[in-house]
Amino acid sequence: MAEEIDAVVVSTDDDEIALFAERFGAKALIRPQSLSGDEVTIDPVVIHATEQAELQQGTSYDFVITVQPTSPLIRSVELDEALLKLKQSDQSDSILSVVDDRHLCWTTDGTGKTIPEYEKRVNRQHLPARFKETGALIACRRNILDSGTRIGNNILLYEMPPSRSFDIDSYTDLVLCEAVLRRKRIAFVVTGSKTTGTGHAYRALLIANELVHHDLCFIMHADDTVALDIIRSHNYETHVSQDIQTTIQYLKPDLVINDTLDTAVDYVNFLKHLHAKVVTFEDLGGGADISDLVINALYPSSANDRDDSRVKTGPQYFCLRDEFIHLPPKKNNSDETNLLLTFGGVDEGNLSLRCLKSAIKVIKELHITCRITVIVGSGYQHFSDLTKNAQKYQDIASIEIIQKTQRISDFMVNADFAITSGGRTVLELASTTTPMIVICQNQRETSHDLLKTNPGIINLGLRTDVIDSQIEDAINRLLSDKTFRSSMEEELRDVDLTRGKQRVIGLINDILGN
Repeated sequence: MAEEIDAVVVSTDDDEIALFAERFGAKALIRPQSLSGDEVTIDPVVIHATEQAELQQGTSYDFVITVQPTSPLIRSVELDEALLKLKQSDQSDSILSVVDDRHLCWTTDGTGKTIPEYEKRVNRQHLPARFKETGALIACRRNILDSGTRIGNNILLYEMPPSRSFDIDSYTDLVLCEAVLRRKRIAFVVTGSKTTGTGHAYRALLIANELVHHDLCFIMHADDTVALDIIRSHNYETHVSQDIQTTIQYLKPDLVINDTLDTAVDYVNFLKHLHAKVVTFEDLGGGADISDLVINALYPSSANDRDDSRVKTGPQYFCLRDEFIHLPPKKNNSDETNLLLTFGGVDEGNLSLRCLKSAIKVIKELHITCRITVIVGSGYQHFSDLTKNAQKYQDIASIEIIQKTQRISDFMVNADFAITSGGRTVLELASTTTPMIVICQNQRETSHDLLKTNPGIINLGLRTDVIDSQIEDAINRLLSDKTFRSSMEEELRDVDLTRGKQRVIGLINDILGN
């Protein structure tokens, strides 16, 4: 029951409804036949129920809130919020639930002529506000009922989202409403800042897009501005919080999906106390030991992991974006060599500029024609410096710098080889069979499974341990030896990543009981 409500009364003329109402903790009131016909409005029914409840319980109420059975999607939190809003407004008599219903509408005049109800055709969001009653709730001060109605002179509106504003008037409404009721509340807790990059946000979106039949929301810390911008651009519900646990407790999710790297035991125990299922990605922390599902596609499995059905490790659980599943044929560039440089959304070590300088040095020494594409993300902090250097080198190689792209797979397919960092981009490049040189941005990336096992990858190790001559030697070999590049491509053809997302979604659905 909602915290602001002291008593629940069900007014009915049906004994079976009264039976179930009482078994679930409500007080059932059998109303007279005079108030039970199809033509009877709700106001006299509510007045009768209020008067009878006060008489039987020997009390008087300050507020009366009506919830109609034809609006089953309203939640207790909305009852509390609406009633609190009414309480805090001394000048208001009633509050009723509405949904934003602004549309380009038409009507007819007295002669039957069709006329618009708008002055100018504009996009829906630019129309003046227009609200439709949902029927879900109407609350009023007790004294308003003495006038014979629940609607006083001074009205407050409580706006609800369309997804919870069903008013069942037909069997079609009933079927749609049942589908909504079967949805689970899923909260994604995501990190994404100038230091943690964009990969977590994009993977969470990838998973969310496969679960849109559920009720989804994203929670981020106030510092995760990079993730926030990405997720808001996809129009999902977002919550920015200084206290993630308090926000989760308020939202009451059935499932929490964490894409924040390592989780703590206390945090996961807190989620379990809320009766939420817990999924984590790339989690090597203590919280992984008690989570319901752990997906570690990038990092190696321990002996314990291999014996634990909750922990799924290896590239077969990597979630490829659709653009990497439906790929065009890879092109063979005969006239020039295409080199791709991409180091994630942040590139904290500025490897983009470092590797560009190394590539230019080798290209100049070899006297070959080369095209270099540098792709940087939204968190990259050295764009101006990179651009200035690229302009200086245009007489040595054709250089294109791209800041953010929704089509990175096209650039990967067209590349003869790439230089990248040791995160998820390694697997994306592998899916396009693009040979690569890898320089790990941080210690965690050095444990990447595929870096250690696949000959299609030249792994130079941690960036702070790599010297420029090593980068130049690797570039020289790939630029000079097409046969070697071809052998690397063949090695990458054995890496099948196309079913990873399907596997992960299946595991999540198993946890949800779908």
